Amino acid sequence: MESAYNKTQLGLASLKIGLKLDQEGEDPDMALSFAERVLNALGKDALHAVQLAMANVKMAMGRREEALANLMNCLKIKEMTLGEDSLELGKANRDLAEAYIFVLNLKEGLPFYRKELDIHKNELRQNSAEVAHDKRLLGDVVQQTDKESETRAMVFISMGKALCSEEKFADTKRCLEIACGESLIRRKGELWLCLRSSHKSSADTEGSVSARLGWLLLLTSKVQQAIPYLESAAERLNESFGSKHFGIGYIFNNLGAAYLELDRPQSAAQMFAVAKDIMDVSLGPHHADSIEACQNLAKAYDAMGSFALAIGFQQQVVDACESHGPSA
Repeated sequence: MESAYNKTQLGLASLKIGLKLDQEGEDPDMALSFAERVLNALGKDALHAVQLAMANVKMAMGRREEALANLMNCLKIKEMTLGEDSLELGKANRDLAEAYIFVLNLKEGLPFYRKELDIHKNELRQNSAEVAHDKRLLGDVVQQTDKESETRAMVFISMGKALCSEEKFADTKRCLEIACGESLIRRKGELWLCLRSSHKSSADTEGSVSARLGWLLLLTSKVQQAIPYLESAAERLNESFGSKHFGIGYIFNNLGAAYLELDRPQSAAQMFAVAKDIMDVSLGPHHADSIEACQNLAKAYDAMGSFALAIGFQQQVVDACESHGPSA
């Protein structure tokens, strides 16, 4: 029979048989074998349906961890064929996140959920069904994580991000307060100032929450609204930790980014200069975040038309990177 068909026809025939077997559910091993034949016979356009069918079959067989690879392939195919803001791409990220969460691999699953949330951030307030699904998924993660864990803190930060997109700032603040109590979180390129100490003052808490709210507003393009929160955070955390704490450097770096977004390069340069000074002292001039602050300062001077200053700071960036060796 196989000799009577060309490769494409054989692939389509195998697909029909495999889907029929999958629907009947009586012989998942046979359904899987036909799905594998389809993979070998068809091109990219049909691969997504086949990968998804294989994932469903493997999950039905209890082979959920193996199904993750197929769901990852589904996501990659979607990324190649859809726009970055496609809701369908968001759903593919969420499907993969849910699969990771089901096998209790929360740390791997959460980044895919966060990607899905980024895609949906402009749709959340119109689409209550998506909001409900997102909150249910986050609730599942919270139930399965240990207290005092970084993953749990990240979940509440994600909740805060979703609520911020809906302009529910009181609920956002509550989520971030919970996150502040879960873990000390700090990552390059983001402001994770959930500062935890045995003598935490109200200024610490309010400063940390204001910093996070400002960052979230900046992230969701609410730049003008972000600035007062960031300024308040810098003032309050300065009272608690001193003017040279690295966290305050991140706040000034975000303030610089906000002013640059508002086409105020002179104000941006002032903020980036403060950030660089703090990070040079607290982290060292060759630290990656110190180098980034110097790079931002060069950008601000370039936007002002002060090209000699911009070149000077750019040369500092080059020198600092070279200090890390050829792999930098």
